[in-house]
Amino acid sequence: MTATEESTAASADAEQLDVRVAQLDATIFRCRDRRREASIEAGRAFIELKELLHGKWERHVKETFGPHGISLRTAQRWMERARKADEEAKNDKLALLKSASDDDAKDVKGATQRAQVEQPEKQNTYKLPLTSLNSDDRRAVDTLRKTSKWPKAERRVVEEVRRQCQKYGAYSDTGGRQ
Repeated sequence: MTATEESTAASADAEQLDVRVAQLDATIFRCRDRRREASIEAGRAFIELKELLHGKWERHVKETFGPHGISLRTAQRWMERARKADEEAKNDKLALLKSASDDDAKDVKGATQRAQVEQPEKQNTYKLPLTSLNSDDRRAVDTLRKTSKWPKAERRVVEEVRRQCQKYGAYSDTGGRQ
């Protein structure tokens, strides 16, 4: 064999090697992806199993799956992976939704953004789900919050919330929460 033929053969061998390496790399990545999906699916099954078995779940996992190499900790990791994947999928779906575009929604969004800029220290305040407030009501409350009368008004609102909680049985007779 001449030097040229040897060089051509070596080049062909190197090319075949590169192709085979790429094929094997792809196979490994496909297996990894299938394994991840399988662990997420198993995690979802473990979540449902735990809901069904309540306090007997850990023992069931140890007895049923332990001999097959699936420890309790592995099951917990798969469950966490499933929860995380489901949450990410939910967030991805929500991200595709358009923002509300009606005037009330724009008013709420604008008021929220202004409040975050104007009073960043109030970020952790409790928010009441007062869905019956219209945009005029919300504007009036926002205006009141900017005045010196707000602390007194806030105390009165809190007192009224407490009265309503007592009236509808959310507080016990001793005045504390149930």
